[in-house]
Amino acid sequence: MEADMDTGNQTPQLQWRKIECSGEAPSRRSGHTLTIVGSNGFLFGGCDYAEPPGPTNDLFQLRIHTNGSCDWSRVAFRKGPLPRWKHSATLVDNKIFLFGGFHNATTRFQDVWIFNPITMEWSQPVPQATPRASMAQVTKASLGWPGCPAPRGGHTASLINREIFIFGGYGGQGYSRRDFDDLYALNVDTMAWGKVSTKGKGPERRSGHQACAVDTTLFVFGGWNCTTQFNDLHIFDTETSCWSSVDGSHMNHTSPRWNHSSCAVLAIPNAKIFCFGGVLGQMNEYGAPGMFANDISVLDTGTFAWTVPEINGTPPAPRADTTLAYDDKGSRLMICGGWANLWFNDVFSLDVSCVVGPPYAITGVRPSFGAITGGLLLILEGIDFTPKPVIVRFSCRKGTIDVPGTYVTDQTLTVTTPDFSMFPPGDVQIRVALQGDSFTTTFQLFNFFAVTCAAKTLAFGAGVLSGGASAEPITFFLQACDANGHHRTRGGDEFQASVRSLADDKELQTSIQDMDDGTYAITYTAPIRGEYEITVQFCGTFGGVVGTVYGFPLVVTFDDAMARDMNRMTGKLVMDGLSSDLVALTQLIEECGKGLELDVGLSGTPAEETAALIQLKEHLFTVDKKGDQTRWLLEKTKSLLAFLATAVDVEKERNQLTLLETSWTDLVQKVPVVAARIAPRLAAQSSRTKGDITVYHEKLLVYAAKMKHKGFWEFETGMANALHMLDEAAVEFAKEDSAFKRMRHVAEIFECLALMEPSEKIVQHVARTLERLRTVWTVVGDISRKLQMAMELLWVDLDGAVLEDEAKG
Repeated sequence: MEADMDTGNQTPQLQWRKIECSGEAPSRRSGHTLTIVGSNGFLFGGCDYAEPPGPTNDLFQLRIHTNGSCDWSRVAFRKGPLPRWKHSATLVDNKIFLFGGFHNATTRFQDVWIFNPITMEWSQPVPQATPRASMAQVTKASLGWPGCPAPRGGHTASLINREIFIFGGYGGQGYSRRDFDDLYALNVDTMAWGKVSTKGKGPERRSGHQACAVDTTLFVFGGWNCTTQFNDLHIFDTETSCWSSVDGSHMNHTSPRWNHSSCAVLAIPNAKIFCFGGVLGQMNEYGAPGMFANDISVLDTGTFAWTVPEINGTPPAPRADTTLAYDDKGSRLMICGGWANLWFNDVFSLDVSCVVGPPYAITGVRPSFGAITGGLLLILEGIDFTPKPVIVRFSCRKGTIDVPGTYVTDQTLTVTTPDFSMFPPGDVQIRVALQGDSFTTTFQLFNFFAVTCAAKTLAFGAGVLSGGASAEPITFFLQACDANGHHRTRGGDEFQASVRSLADDKELQTSIQDMDDGTYAITYTAPIRGEYEITVQFCGTFGGVVGTVYGFPLVVTFDDAMARDMNRMTGKLVMDGLSSDLVALTQLIEECGKGLELDVGLSGTPAEETAALIQLKEHLFTVDKKGDQTRWLLEKTKSLLAFLATAVDVEKERNQLTLLETSWTDLVQKVPVVAARIAPRLAAQSSRTKGDITVYHEKLLVYAAKMKHKGFWEFETGMANALHMLDEAAVEFAKEDSAFKRMRHVAEIFECLALMEPSEKIVQHVARTLERLRTVWTVVGDISRKLQMAMELLWVDLDGAVLEDEAKG
């Protein structure tokens, strides 16, 4: 099967980062607001760390740079909101709408202020009551702006379809103090207030809760009132004006939570609501201090399920009454300040790109697989693409590769697959980013398969075995494998098969069928009995290397007397071949296994120890040298059994092969252990062997020198004597050649083979010399015979034509 790959599809990990800001930073505070407009954040108000502590109407600008750094600056204004905390700030058309808040124990606000980040000025849409106005002015203002909510703080304000929805809070006119469960809406176009008539059971009276708007839906969760603390989740549908609640405890912690912060972020397929910190406490523990928190949880607004993502980095200290604002350019949440029995003014960011992603998604990829060498054009399907520069990411656990793509339509992109061969083959995730956005959280799986390697591809079946029936079709299979020996599971490769009769050199017709699962059936017919040579060539599909498939060319024989059933893939020929392969594997593995157990102790003579050492090293060499062939035979047998298992019962053979595979694996693992065990003795023997090679070479030089003084070099010796001497020299050379081969084998065993090259040249030279001398003396004999015949021939018997032919010959 194709090599599997871990695509890295783990639980998303969010990254906390503390931001060291330059410039004039706000003092420590809580109950303030932070609103991000483009690349700037605007912090207003809060309960300020001062002597004595109290509300402030400071306004600060936080410049958010693309490299992640930030700097503060104070924004001066002549006219604006009075000091307050626990107010709300809502972004509308790149302007900030401020509502309500607390000034002190008796003064609470119901005014609306609008801040323009371009002009850096505050304005009020209509005349409104202020705490400094007389009661007559308050009454007049209230009558002038009908439907305005009662003064309050600790409420929430959420924009849905050009209306700011105000829910809950704590406050009241004058000295009244109470929690609210009412819902008001401010139309930002007409600036008209209205109390919303609702259906269904809404949330209980509360403040310190959070509300987030997603499309036309308002999500309200947590909070507290004078008797109860909450961890519930309520949903208000602005199109039907209907409240509903999600049954059970629907925040990530079992304890109630209040004075937390939250933020809704668009994501595909469902928007996400992030909740941070606050105070955790038990039900009916009003007045208890509770426990400050610094955890992050995420609500999927499609499934209404809370999750707690994995977090990296050092988080902010536990706190309440802080902010949570989303920087869409950096795909991160920003937190500033807060309270936990002391005030904070630190700034943290939380990278949430792996959770929210951009406002578009990838939903499909065609085709869904391709070669790891790349170069395949893909069509990426999705939603809400825009005509911007496209980056497509191919990722697995081992790494990622980003390549440029092309925008086609709002639902289509194209990209050419990269060369992914630096990573393992298998499934990868494809994500998309447009013009510097974070990559989509949605992804599509694409399978990179490794290209076929001719040297690893397997051939099995009746068509590659001798003993088939002639004049009948016969088939064998190829199992395409990659360079690591992994079986390909998809088709598309191209092969060329050649079957040639050795008797008349005629090429037979062959057919190749792609089975679309990584295997290929090759069929041919041998017309008559005889020998046939088969060659299979891989054509280099998908950027692979052209080459001859392992085991080819090979010669098979056919016989007219064989039954046609011999040619079946489940016939006797195949089953006998399977048995032979299993026997051969068993013998090889058993012999190597026994050989690796040889004792090379010091109890014997040096010669015996050397012999044992050589024998053991020979077994190590056998495992190494025959490793590729053995692995190939194991894999070939496994492929054959997998094929046969679909038609006949081969469970016994499969169990036998499993044991052989286990034994071979154990054997291969023993090799380095045994090699390490005998390494010191091998080193010592190697040193002795080098000396032996030197001594042997000196003897060989003497032998070669003696050869130069033999009688067969002298013409006077005569052909008969010279050939006799050459026969004796051949016998002597055979002994010398055997000695050379033994010495060379020992040198190879002890890794001194390079030292044998001079001796090898001498032996080859002597062999060539003896061969050529025999040829010379044979020619001399022929010439002598012809001369003798010519001397004995009378002129009258001379036939000129025959003489000419003999001379030419």
